[in-house]
Amino acid sequence: MEVNKIALVLDTCILEKTINEDEDMSLFGLSIYDDTVDLIERNELQDNVEIFIPRIVLDELLNHKENKLKSRVSTAKKLMHDIGSVSGININFDCEVGFTCKKHISEVADIKIKNIKVIEMPDDKGLLFQEILEMSILKIPPFKQGDSDHGFKDAIILKSIEDLARNSDFDKFTFFTKDKGFNHSSITKTFEKNTGKKLEIVFNKNIQGYISNLYPVFPEFKNYLNNEFLPKIEEQIEKLTTIAIPSEGSFEIIKSGINDFELDQINEDEYNINIGLKIAYKNNQGEIKEITDIVKPYNFKRNSSENEAWVIAEGRCNYYMY
Repeated sequence: MEVNKIALVLDTCILEKTINEDEDMSLFGLSIYDDTVDLIERNELQDNVEIFIPRIVLDELLNHKENKLKSRVSTAKKLMHDIGSVSGININFDCEVGFTCKKHISEVADIKIKNIKVIEMPDDKGLLFQEILEMSILKIPPFKQGDSDHGFKDAIILKSIEDLARNSDFDKFTFFTKDKGFNHSSITKTFEKNTGKKLEIVFNKNIQGYISNLYPVFPEFKNYLNNEFLPKIEEQIEKLTTIAIPSEGSFEIIKSGINDFELDQINEDEYNINIGLKIAYKNNQGEIKEITDIVKPYNFKRNSSENEAWVIAEGRCNYYMY
């Protein structure tokens, strides 16, 4: 099947920040979505690629952000209670009359969502419920044997994308997620049978890298990455022997390698890359454990000098390895 027009669809786990990541709670930030839109527009790919967020994903993000703000407010109140009366420390924290976390998140989200392409749930909610109930009873993926409650949201996402596929001119849908509940070949086969369109499921958040592999986007930089930079990084990683894990200690590395990477084009002369590593190590009990959340960030800026094509700044890794 020749693919001319692609719809990119993002899952909650691709869009949200973790509870420990810094986040401006005065905004409903969706940086990955915004960066991808910028890439599409900057390279004039609007006729080829569009990016969507399912309605149920937005609803889940709203709930997560509300809970995160509640946690931040609770932490601030506890801090004020614990040290607010200490001599020399001035803390003044209070919420305005009428302020609620739910109201605030709803208001900032309404502003943002106006500019987002949303995949709504099918209009016939009765039929939708009937189809998902049948999937749940028969354990049709994303439902699994032994899991009676898991899969409901995932099924709504799939049915929402199916509905868009039947009523649009997209040739292919690419769904970005980290949810392994979608890791079943029957999902893509059923989608194509029901809609006549192709579905691809990508289990990482490297959306810009995905687009750059399909279209002639920043070819010079990609060539540099693939032929020079990444081979050097792989060589460095293979030489690592020890990893330090906070609160646990230092351990022998058994196996290491690049797991994935995220590419972000800031402009024509600047890029950010987060390289994800997979490290297997031996703990104090002699067990082999694996870590997959290691991230090494790099910033690339074009150098005006003729001696070096790029100036590279390495950011701080979230684990110490040597």
